[in-house]
Amino acid sequence: MTHCGSSSGETAADDTTDTTSTTAPSAPTGVTATSGDAKVTLAWTAVSGASSYTVYWGTSTGVTKTTGTAITGLTDVSYIHTSLTNLTTYYYVITASNAVGESAVSSQVLAAPGLPSAPTNFSVSIANAKNTLSWSAVSGASSYKIYWATSTGVTTSNTDTISISEGTTVTYAHTG
Repeated sequence: MTHCGSSSGETAADDTTDTTSTTAPSAPTGVTATSGDAKVTLAWTAVSGASSYTVYWGTSTGVTKTTGTAITGLTDVSYIHTSLTNLTTYYYVITASNAVGESAVSSQVLAAPGLPSAPTNFSVSIANAKNTLSWSAVSGASSYKIYWATSTGVTTSNTDTISISEGTTVTYAHTG
């Protein structure tokens, strides 16, 4: 026999659906940090069942809930951390919380406010055994560093570099 209720208004336990979570949410994913002038913009993917988020930050790698400075009670999936010192690296992890508890920390991200953006409109022309490189000037840049190699896969770890001190120089000819 199934009990559906009583005349006193009580409802059997199997007649209701409990929407309260019984577990803490999972850690946020898709965390990004974008530098600006004296600020870092953080963004992450919403976590199912989360009612708020906490950003933990510091100026040394390995930020944890214990070592980081907490910014609590965030309800959006982005946060702009302001009043920062330019050219200082900041490290961040994020947690999600609900009434049950707080998640593990996200993957750590980092950003250094005040760094100029990468040059755009980069082009190379080759003529007379000379490579001429051109790019659009970057606002706030005081120098440029060109990484090069004689094979594909150039990265910032390449040992062959050319430094250009003039911030307004947007063309360089390489003959070596």
